[in-house]
Amino acid sequence: MKYILQQEGVSLGKSQTFVDIYELLSNQQDIQKVGKKILSTVKLKGPVSLIRYVDSRFYVVETVGSMEVIQKAMDDKSVLKEVLSTKKMYHCKEEVLTKPYYMALPILSKNNEFLGALCIHETQEIKCWKDIHILLHLMAFAYKYYDTIEANKLLTTKDSVTSLFNFRHFQYHLDLEIDKATRHHMPLSLVAIDIKNFKMINEKMTPDGGDEVLRQLGKWIENTSRKVDMPARLEADTFVILLSNTPVEGAHVFLNRLLIKVNNNTMTVNDKTFKIRVKTSVTGFENHLSQQEFIDLAIANLASPEEETE
Repeated sequence: MKYILQQEGVSLGKSQTFVDIYELLSNQQDIQKVGKKILSTVKLKGPVSLIRYVDSRFYVVETVGSMEVIQKAMDDKSVLKEVLSTKKMYHCKEEVLTKPYYMALPILSKNNEFLGALCIHETQEIKCWKDIHILLHLMAFAYKYYDTIEANKLLTTKDSVTSLFNFRHFQYHLDLEIDKATRHHMPLSLVAIDIKNFKMINEKMTPDGGDEVLRQLGKWIENTSRKVDMPARLEADTFVILLSNTPVEGAHVFLNRLLIKVNNNTMTVNDKTFKIRVKTSVTGFENHLSQQEFIDLAIANLASPEEETE
């Protein structure tokens, strides 16, 4: 289509900007690039910022003008919190700004969900209200679009109950780590954890209660793991943690830290408070093992802490 337009000498004018924006979105370019393009459609003076609200935090997506002023605005989030709460425009009508905001316009979804804000940090006469209106709707669409992409990525990599990595994603990374360990002679360890008597717990607590037990153990595992580790739910009540570039001795240190959490903390499910007991293993990778053999060996090595010390 571009070729035909060029051949016919047809100019899209301002519409070209919107075509460019949708091309950026369809190619899943960084949200910063999309924000920069959308900001270019409005003529505003002085520092301007596009803010995104994700996971109860405010993030600067794109800016125009003095970063010093915008940084002061981000240090004082009272205006953004007010706009978040009221979902209405903030407008300072005083001659001298008492806060580094002249206007903050909420970016809202169709369902009135607060997604972010367009912030104007310098007093000025605004004549481009139509363009601002379009910008707010475009950014709302862009923010929801990227929220959906990120959510879909989580669905393909995370376990729905525990939010740890799922087995499919774990297998993918295990292949990479085995290749790295084999090529570069690096240590690789696998910690396995299984809840003792989980079937009985599931029957007494109902499946929803059983899921809550899995969820709480998953949180302890996640909080103990480093960013470079790969904690995953293998199946049912069995968890694994892949420890990159970690010898068996280091894996035992990790496991001991985790067992302190398990042994010293209780769970409360369906108004019942109790402790769980687990079986664990630490298995070091050896070059002759395939991926499945490595996993099978870790599962076969599972033993309770009492059995391990006997």
